[in-house]
Amino acid sequence: MTCGMPKPPVNGSIAGQDFTLGARAMYQCNPGFRLASSLAVSVACQLSGRWSPNEAPPRCIPVTCPDIGHAAVDHGRWRLIYGSQSQYDAMMMLICDPGYYYKGQRVIRCQANSTWDYPEPRPACESESESTSSTMHFVKLLQLPWESLSMIIHLINV
Repeated sequence: MTCGMPKPPVNGSIAGQDFTLGARAMYQCNPGFRLASSLAVSVACQLSGRWSPNEAPPRCIPVTCPDIGHAAVDHGRWRLIYGSQSQYDAMMMLICDPGYYYKGQRVIRCQANSTWDYPEPRPACESESESTSSTMHFVKLLQLPWESLSMIIHLINV
């Protein structure tokens, strides 16, 4: 006895290849989607040749991340640079106020597990005058007789 392959959800698929009596088939969603309910994650092949529960496949809904407002950054703001606000794969960029520069990872992405991929330490906007991690180094280049003296300045973040 076989039940045939159950109908997969829109934006999803069926896990499993055994569709015979007593077999279970699992519903799964594509990356960026999740099951709308945790109740209908599988069906079982019955003696009648039908899947039970005999309902429409579950819905796969887009993954969303929390509103970025909860991660306010002093002297900065987040700007959407890719995708739809707070949906899977959306990318936000930290924009610092004039006189401030970003420290840490500047771009974050909404992941399939409904979280933003914040690095540690968290991104921040720091005042240029408060920075103690930058030093100026002057390097004198080799001067050849036919060349003029050259200097370059490197700003190195330590």
